[in-house]
Amino acid sequence: MASFSLVFLLYSLSRSFLHILPVLILEGGMWAAFGAVTPAFVADIAKERERGEYMGIYNQAWYTGWAIGPFLGGFLAESIGFRLSYIICSIVLLVGLFLVMTFVREEGEERRIVNERGRKNGFEKERVRKRRVYDYTEHPIDVSRE
Repeated sequence: MASFSLVFLLYSLSRSFLHILPVLILEGGMWAAFGAVTPAFVADIAKERERGEYMGIYNQAWYTGWAIGPFLGGFLAESIGFRLSYIICSIVLLVGLFLVMTFVREEGEERRIVNERGRKNGFEKERVRKRRVYDYTEHPIDVSRE
């Protein structure tokens, strides 16, 4: 999110196509990373039984954004101009980044926090969880002894 915020800020500062070209290349690389990492992160933070629901919500938000975004962007660009639209988008992304960093935690991170508070086996449980493999019937198979 921080890198997209940077890209939109750079778009607002661009004065010619030669300024925009490197920003386009940077944005393309970030879209490639974002498209691979975000669904994996959503699947990772969701409990196993709720994974389908979480992925459905993520995909619904993604495609709703693609449907509403051009309309909203065109309205903003017509009303306040392209440069200010990009700056507002950059600020909104930074606010979103702050909210994600504040409220979203990975399961392993929560266990480390619990472990730092004095409870035992926080890291051990995480290690064991990472070593389990699920077959197609979702019954755990312990592969740590192999």
